[in-house]
Amino acid sequence: AMAPSNESIPSEGEAARKAFSRSESPEVRNAERWIDRGIALVCSECETKETSAWYGNRDDAGKPVCAVCYSRQLAASHGKCSGCGKDGENISALNRSKLKKDKWYCMPCIKREKLDIVAAAGTTCVTCGTDTTSNWHDCKDESGNKMCKLCYDKNRLDVAAAAGT
Repeated sequence: AMAPSNESIPSEGEAARKAFSRSESPEVRNAERWIDRGIALVCSECETKETSAWYGNRDDAGKPVCAVCYSRQLAASHGKCSGCGKDGENISALNRSKLKKDKWYCMPCIKREKLDIVAAAGTTCVTCGTDTTSNWHDCKDESGNKMCKLCYDKNRLDVAAAAGT
């Protein structure tokens, strides 16, 4: 019989996290910029070592910040949401308005604005006739027309069922 080992065997979840660590991933943007200058890849705000991209700290020049902290810094620099008035320091990001270029909105308000843009354009679903949806898709059967998300998803399921997949 084999003697028990003192080393613990990592669970499948731990092994998967270790195998696909972002810090080892070649998809991390801007990492070389900091490494070439001899600066350690540690966020100067939250001290994380893993992120999808590294940026320059807007508050402390010459130090890197992770993508999440950079978004927070940008939101704080734009002030308050023009829609609901939330302070930029307390939300993760503010997005520039597509209708009013000088306005910045939080995510819930930008989603409402997207619905307003579509309603203003007079878009209606070719299948059910609705003018309100979270997503519009091009209709493949009728070029130039749109389908709402619900009808598009239903159509995809119907096509897959007909094909036997």
